Amino acid sequence: MNNNQRAEKFEAALASLRRAIAAAREKSILGLHYSRTQLEIIFLLNKLPGQTTGELAKRLFLTSGAVTQTVETLVQRGVMSRTADSKDRRIIRLNLTPTGLEVATDMHAARHKRIASLISKMSPAEAEALISSTERLAQLIQEGINNTTNER
Repeated sequence: MNNNQRAEKFEAALASLRRAIAAAREKSILGLHYSRTQLEIIFLLNKLPGQTTGELAKRLFLTSGAVTQTVETLVQRGVMSRTADSKDRRIIRLNLTPTGLEVATDMHAARHKRIASLISKMSPAEAEALISSTERLAQLIQEGINNTTNER
């Protein structure tokens, strides 16, 4: 098999993986009563508290309007709060409330449990190969991004 054939096979496998992850995510979301966008915002604010709606929109590749609307829903549900920036009161920072932190913890635990379950169905060699291949692919992608940035 040549590199073009490998690339096509990899693209097909990646598309299949994306569909499987989306289906699993949708199934797990139904039990949490949050939309995918709401869960992505909760996950991001758990990792990076104090973001603005504009920063969230940029990181999630969403419109500012979509994020603003979703944030409003999450604030009303008591999952997140808005706070004026201490240095510039015109800037509104977003943070998870204790309820939001609990949702984020539950999300993380559920995801970890799903991943552990999947890995348990692999041999140790398969699991190690998957991990090292994924790490290597991430490294190559990052190198490509860095090279493209440096060329500009």
